[in-house]
Amino acid sequence: MFKGLELSSCAQRSSFRDVRWELDSVPAVGERSQAIVNKQLVDQADLLIGVFKVKFGTATGVSPSGTIEEIERCVKAGKPVMLYFYTGPIPRDHDPEQLKLVKNYQRQIMAQSIYAEFSDLEDLRRKVSRHLGATMAKLAGDRELIATPSEQKDRRTESTDGDQATPLADLISELDDNYDRACRPRTGDVYRQPSDSTWLKNRHRIHLPAEIRTQVVSAYHEIGSWADIVRSGLHPNTGSMQLNLLVSGLQTSLPSLLAQLRKFEASNSGTEDAKVLRERGPAASAPAPRRSQRSLEFLPDFSPKEIELIATAAKDPNGQINHMRAVGTEQLYVGKKTFLNPSDVRGTAEWIGAIRNLVSDGFLEEGGPKSNFYTLTDLGWAASDHLEDFARWTTNQITVEGNYVNAPSDSTTVTCIDIIQLPAIYYQYRVRAVVEVMRSEKEPRSLMIEGASVKELNAILWVPTHLTFVDDSTKEQKVFPVERTADRKLAKFYVRG
Repeated sequence: MFKGLELSSCAQRSSFRDVRWELDSVPAVGERSQAIVNKQLVDQADLLIGVFKVKFGTATGVSPSGTIEEIERCVKAGKPVMLYFYTGPIPRDHDPEQLKLVKNYQRQIMAQSIYAEFSDLEDLRRKVSRHLGATMAKLAGDRELIATPSEQKDRRTESTDGDQATPLADLISELDDNYDRACRPRTGDVYRQPSDSTWLKNRHRIHLPAEIRTQVVSAYHEIGSWADIVRSGLHPNTGSMQLNLLVSGLQTSLPSLLAQLRKFEASNSGTEDAKVLRERGPAASAPAPRRSQRSLEFLPDFSPKEIELIATAAKDPNGQINHMRAVGTEQLYVGKKTFLNPSDVRGTAEWIGAIRNLVSDGFLEEGGPKSNFYTLTDLGWAASDHLEDFARWTTNQITVEGNYVNAPSDSTTVTCIDIIQLPAIYYQYRVRAVVEVMRSEKEPRSLMIEGASVKELNAILWVPTHLTFVDDSTKEQKVFPVERTADRKLAKFYVRG
């Protein structure tokens, strides 16, 4: 099974040998047979790989089977344990009772472990190759921690890029596991929980090309939404259209993203682009940034406030958002444009949250001795190129109109504060990994009506076709052909045409 494994660069620098009791144990007497195997093989091993197909094994007098005793012994010793369960066609000559024991054990450990599933031998080889690289890297890191200072220095001298590449290998492993979960989102009557722990832990430390990072951020936004739905206690019999769309989208987008990440890992191993960024001290001043030469084909699902922050910062010569903090007051501003309303506590929290999201996702970079300004990164400048449709207009009312052919028109006036135009959002997919990226519209250009009464808009019984308002700053009348969005909790309209 382990012949032909395609190991990561970190695992390739390690020496390992797979052992099995059928081939590697030595004849001995005087103890339980499993106890002998434990002493000769299990206790000498660094990690355990457990593969379950249709056989569970025989009770040992201590555990339900020899395999389970070995697993529990390794777990107790703090050794890595990687478990794999078969999901392919069941052999006709299988023992139903043994298969039942395997399924029961799988359900038993579901809440306290993360395991993988495989459909055939090639699928198993592929997954073991990926997981073994990440596990060997962790083992190497743990041994580094317990080494003497001189040993640590020698190891750092020998090679540094292996440790630096570890977070990227872990990220690839986590995304691949999430792809597996997306392909099989439920086990029996339980939804499988996706993982984002590796990304949350290492997102500040992994340096990726702008296009790839944007796709990673977008993928984890969807993974986070998926996890939220599962955590809500959704029962499979109830189902969720939103969950189905999220899982279906990840099934489409993750293979291409994983291929790009693996290609990047292989081609940049040991180079500056593949290294983990070292922690930098705060900038003493805000130098004028160089306009990014990178381009992005897709944006993650930004919130309206994140879109406005990037679009507004891009109009500043320095690409800078200032953050002023004083006793009893706080303000975000770009030039004369301010974002925080002291009387709107919730709004202030949302703006600060948007800033933090953009920093953590690599679109903004903190600067100043007390993080008193933020500047667009290369990724932020590239994102701004997609936000040319963003606009904000100030007006105190809008006219909602229904203009129909061969029927009387309808209209009503609704008070408001501002109107925001948001760019279209696109799905991302590729025909082939290296071919031009194709895209289809996920959500068209839209208008958000700030300060409008959603209840008043929901009370309109006819079909709106146009929005009309006068921009207070230019006194220009704006007319948009529109349709109301399906989400009636928002004062939002799609722009037609």
